[in-house]
Amino acid sequence: MAINEWKIWKDLGIVKPKKEFVNVDSSVNAILVFLKETEPALKNITRLYNQFKLLRKRELQLKKNKAGKTALKNNIQKQIKKYDQILKAYELLELDTDVNGERVKNIADEIEKKARNLKADKKLLEKVTTSEHWTFDW
Repeated sequence: MAINEWKIWKDLGIVKPKKEFVNVDSSVNAILVFLKETEPALKNITRLYNQFKLLRKRELQLKKNKAGKTALKNNIQKQIKKYDQILKAYELLELDTDVNGERVKNIADEIEKKARNLKADKKLLEKVTTSEHWTFDW
């Protein structure tokens, strides 16, 4: 690592960290694509949960009818497999949501920076800098 990349220089304030360039338009397009693709993913998760719910209902019926251990074992194995599918679907959705959440934050930071530079209306600028929505304090 080169001397000018040492973390201590940043800690001392001698070297300022580079701010990444934010392309607002491409970020907005990526968010719109994500939102369009989210609907089928949510439908899939809903379908999986409905199937899981039926397996849980079947388990209660088996217990009520005092079914054998084998039937209960088969049911719980099916529940595990179904819930594994649910967890994988949620994991993908969460990762995509996190990435797009960062895009949303970057866009907000970019808008705030431009508003400061252009000396936008004080009320709006105050809102942008103090509102929980804009500071992501939620």
